Amino acid sequence: THLVAGHPEEAIPDRVHASRADLLVMGAYSHSAARRFLLGSQTSHMLRHNGITTLILRA
Repeated sequence: THLVAGHPEEAIPDRVHASRADLLVMGAYSHSAARRFLLGSQTSHMLRHNGITTLILRA
């Protein structure tokens, strides 16, 4: 476990690559379709940009 300052979209992939991780485990919760469309989703961003296997646990 690490505490890293910064925006999650930048800090998480940087930490994943720095630690040479094989797996990223993330928690996620659902938003309305309108909110996802307008603001996007950090979870979706991580899936598209981290380049490693990601396990998502929905709350």
